[in-house]
Amino acid sequence: MSQDLTASIELLWRDARRRLWAPVKSVTFYAHLLLAVLVCGGLGIWNTLYQCKLNGQWDMLNIAAALYTYFPAIAAAALIELTHERQPYLRSFGLLSAAFFVGIFFFATTTQPETRAIWAGIGALLGVLFWWIANGEKACFKDIDPNAATPDPAKEELTGDSTGWQQ
Repeated sequence: MSQDLTASIELLWRDARRRLWAPVKSVTFYAHLLLAVLVCGGLGIWNTLYQCKLNGQWDMLNIAAALYTYFPAIAAAALIELTHERQPYLRSFGLLSAAFFVGIFFFATTTQPETRAIWAGIGALLGVLFWWIANGEKACFKDIDPNAATPDPAKEELTGDSTGWQQ
């Protein structure tokens, strides 16, 4: 199948879909996503929510601040991953996305107090999605080694018997 190399938007859309679905069945990917991105990366958010619960008052400005300091870090980590890609259109996508996140950050920090948390929440969700797409096909998330000494039991039955073994 020949690809039109001038249609980088189509290639980008195809790559983004593939990267979105690539890690869906990877335990290693979910471990990184949950532990590194959501739990440890979001400690400021979790602390803010805990402090609000202790005070018995949900301060949306503090929650918004926790969210809008979280998502630029996640988006920047994804941007760094995309800048190391071989395809120029993926690197350009990262740079365009950075401008998009700067816009969300602007709205999350300058709009009316009632809408800051909404903009910051949108930024956080999109930041995690951006991280997912940037990292979805990384080799470190392929947690089945086809060259392992033992075969994948899902693909072939183990052969042999226990003849000769004693308990």
